[in-house]
Amino acid sequence: MMTSFARRGVLLTLLGLAAGCSASLEISPELSGTQLRASGKGVLVVSARFVTATMSTPCHLMQLTRAGDGRQLMVTLATYIPFSDVQLSNGIALDPGTYVVATTHCGRGDTIYVVQPPDAARGIARFSVGAGEVVDAGSLVVTDDFKALITPYVGKSNFSAFVRPRIEPLPSGLNRELAAKLVRRPMAAIDPPPYEALVQICENQRQHAKTLWFSGGSGDPPLCSLIGPRPDRTAPPKRPPGQPI
Repeated sequence: MMTSFARRGVLLTLLGLAAGCSASLEISPELSGTQLRASGKGVLVVSARFVTATMSTPCHLMQLTRAGDGRQLMVTLATYIPFSDVQLSNGIALDPGTYVVATTHCGRGDTIYVVQPPDAARGIARFSVGAGEVVDAGSLVVTDDFKALITPYVGKSNFSAFVRPRIEPLPSGLNRELAAKLVRRPMAAIDPPPYEALVQICENQRQHAKTLWFSGGSGDPPLCSLIGPRPDRTAPPKRPPGQPI
């Protein structure tokens, strides 16, 4: 489980400050494979989403800590522009190494949720990138198991995070040359909820949605379609024609 802190009315301010720290990390659409190799860096393509009983919104910022030297980076995953579509990052240029996702910043309306684990050193997830690599680290999914106390809108949030293969389209600014080099290596989540717990959170969100005044309670919460199949469930081998059962 994760802890979070919400601050109303500070989303744009925080994003503006963070953009100054991370804007230079986003790659140019014109970056070539030769230029990438000469830089000695790798490219990270990653996304994160915050899903609740009724909403699914992109996360905008992610704080990374590099293993070994402890270097901290705040990287931009998406740019929020009022009254416009969210613009996903083209990809992030990083020095080679293993990184821990220390926090992720996810906005909803005029509230930003800063989600972090109880043990910041262990982080939410880990990934690695090598020099010259273009790594698709998948999608980090942050979800809220909300327990209503007084009204459907007042209660306690328990946040969890898990990793899925990419659920967003590849960034439009990732050119064909780099896209052809893409290595799919999803992050490893730290202490993700087991499959059964995610199924229960999905059901809890389904029931919670039915109590909300402006929700018809129809359709599944976004989380339910992101859980995926049970990890240990594999399809049975096909039986050759004519073979007895």
